[in-house]
Amino acid sequence: RGPRPLEPVGVMPAKGAALKTISATGLTCRLGGELVLDDVSLAADAGEVLAIVGPSGCGKTTLLELLCRLRTPDGGTVSGHRAV
Repeated sequence: RGPRPLEPVGVMPAKGAALKTISATGLTCRLGGELVLDDVSLAADAGEVLAIVGPSGCGKTTLLELLCRLRTPDGGTVSGHRAV
């Protein structure tokens, strides 16, 4: 016997509720004339863990602001669950 492998843990929706997703397609964003995000796309289902990693100044916070609809992209779309 050894340690058991880790198993994914799902998030159960409330009874009768549909799983929600959020997706972004072709996001582009300029800040002060500088291109911060160029053609970024992603999708995440409810309960899924998604990590956004990168060096300082690469656009991680800007991407989260776009996904939360705190900022309007210069191009592309965000659809699905309203993340706040």
